[in-house]
Amino acid sequence: MRENDILALGAMDVIRSEFGLGIPQELAIVGFDNIGLGGAPAYGLTSCQQPASEMVDAIVEMITGKRDAEMVVIQERFVPRSSA
Repeated sequence: MRENDILALGAMDVIRSEFGLGIPQELAIVGFDNIGLGGAPAYGLTSCQQPASEMVDAIVEMITGKRDAEMVVIQERFVPRSSA
């Protein structure tokens, strides 16, 4: 699901238009999906990109018994932009 960045973008719109606050001068915003729109100049949303294919592969391996059901650490990629 890619809703976190969408919610962050909506929050940025409200923070700027309804409250007149500057991002990131007065409030920093960070999302968690790294959708394309987040990189648009109007938003510049700092985000984390989740490695979805690696996550799915790990789950499928657990379900099929090729990997023990255990905590798996998969590294995401931090994408710094102007919102934070």
